Amino acid sequence: MLYSWFQSFAEGKPLIMDHKTFNNALSGKRKPQKKTLKKIFDAFPSLMQNKYFKNILYQNKNFSADVGEWEMMIESFRTASEPYADTAFPFFQKKLLEIIKIEEKMHSEGETITEFEEMVAIFSNNDFIQKFLSDEDNQKLNNSTINKQEFEQVMVQVVCKITLYCGAYADAEYCYGFKDHEDINNQTKKLGKVSLLQVLLPEWENDKLINPVEKLFRKWKKNFKQPYSFMQQFISVSTNGDSDLLRESQKTKFKQWRRGEKVANYEEILNIIKGISPESDNIDDYSHNIIMIYHVSLFCLNFFKHLREINTRVTSLFRTDKEVVEWMHENYNKFFDEAYTDIETYYESA
Repeated sequence: MLYSWFQSFAEGKPLIMDHKTFNNALSGKRKPQKKTLKKIFDAFPSLMQNKYFKNILYQNKNFSADVGEWEMMIESFRTASEPYADTAFPFFQKKLLEIIKIEEKMHSEGETITEFEEMVAIFSNNDFIQKFLSDEDNQKLNNSTINKQEFEQVMVQVVCKITLYCGAYADAEYCYGFKDHEDINNQTKKLGKVSLLQVLLPEWENDKLINPVEKLFRKWKKNFKQPYSFMQQFISVSTNGDSDLLRESQKTKFKQWRRGEKVANYEEILNIIKGISPESDNIDDYSHNIIMIYHVSLFCLNFFKHLREINTRVTSLFRTDKEVVEWMHENYNKFFDEAYTDIETYYESA
């Protein structure tokens, strides 16, 4: 998505590089060559003034991406959003900056801490952190015999909950704008209080895990009344004209996407959307929104994988993947309800 957006809005200068090179450069996977850097900075001169991006692109090993850099990222977002910086998720921006300030304060306090007990005290006495602590967590923190592994278990849960909390506020603010739109499945019904992420979180069906990407494609299948066999015919694969191999290759690629084993790029998803919904009034805006939802499903999938990985490697918080899924739903539902109420009050009292 970012590559496509950059190509369209790079101050009229197209990026003359392939998607893989661009992705490697911005994600820090590989140090870009000088000519690649020149193309990026020629297209986006403002990046030269941004310490965060500049150090990623130059692969500066001495660069410390501490919490203060988050403010720089928010400012970059605002710069890129001009002249709509104050209208693009204003409540979410405000909430995120509040969290950044809290994190910076805890970070500065923690820099002078040498004793484990003092670190626990800072963590347990913070009003914001208290929002994310269960009764069991508080018992651990208030126990004088708490060990580092138990503290790590509490910290990991809090960090993951804050991620869901931030996601809930972005989700609620986005979805609030569509509350008066009609339901695609029932043209007489308004959407009302809905969530984009809730329907994409992983779930269990007949003792089988249904991942977020598979859930999204199932939703498209239902909404557009088209089977997977119809969707996959719009997937591009190279088979030298062999029709049987073409169909089999399309089927395999589509399965890999739905399982989350591989990620479709912007153009690949766009082709499917145009194929299953050619009658849309404004296909560009409509497709962009749907493709954004595809990337939201990838976020949900990666977050689930992250929880499962740290559970295995570090904390052993959950006994089964089913418990991980239940934990995600329980916490996200609570955060979304809180966020939607806050955002509803914010907009309706403005």
